[in-house]
Amino acid sequence: MRYAFAPIDPAAGEAMASWRYGGPYALYDGDPEGVEYLLRPEHHVYAVRDEAGELVGFCSFGEDGRVAGYAYSDDALDVGAGMRPDLVGRGLGVGFLRAAFDFGQREYSPTALRVTIAAFNRRAQRVVLALGFRETARFPQPQSGNEFVVLRREPGLRPAR
Repeated sequence: MRYAFAPIDPAAGEAMASWRYGGPYALYDGDPEGVEYLLRPEHHVYAVRDEAGELVGFCSFGEDGRVAGYAYSDDALDVGAGMRPDLVGRGLGVGFLRAAFDFGQREYSPTALRVTIAAFNRRAQRVVLALGFRETARFPQPQSGNEFVVLRREPGLRPAR
């Protein structure tokens, strides 16, 4: 599947604000109060659409991809991403994240990519590990009560397509 990336617009922001994942994944639920934040260009949030133009997810680059409670270095581009809840668990994650990481690489030319994922989210960890990332740190976040895993992909560690 091919994906198109464009800076987030108000309609996509409103749609994302209504997304609900359920169970422990509710940590990733959209926030109706956060739409204005998503729309600010300095947060580098992109709507991701499929070939039919349907909103299938989002990605962000830079500080928006960071989780409070960890001392991030500036030697990697932080990437945040999420798929529409009804698409999660359907085997689309590798292609979706590969496209997001490739887009970030083209747009920002970083020396390395980094993601931060809730430790309980083993699905997402398996996907990024399959895409050449390696775990570099874990940290607790008292605000959410969750532990998070930091994973990084150095130049030259891209998996075969």
